[in-house]
Amino acid sequence: MTEAQVQAMPKEKQDAIAKEVADRVKQQQEQQVAAKATDPAQAVKETLAAI
Repeated sequence: MTEAQVQAMPKEKQDAIAKEVADRVKQQQEQQVAAKATDPAQAVKETLAAI
């Protein structure tokens, strides 16, 4: 879905999409924190891969 498609939607749908994206980002961050806590070597690999 493109940004233009989202902007063409009603405000309520835009808000719902924004909330879903925020929830997914938060969940991904929580998973990364959990992974770092259990496997420091893997955390270093992921950090380097993200650069």
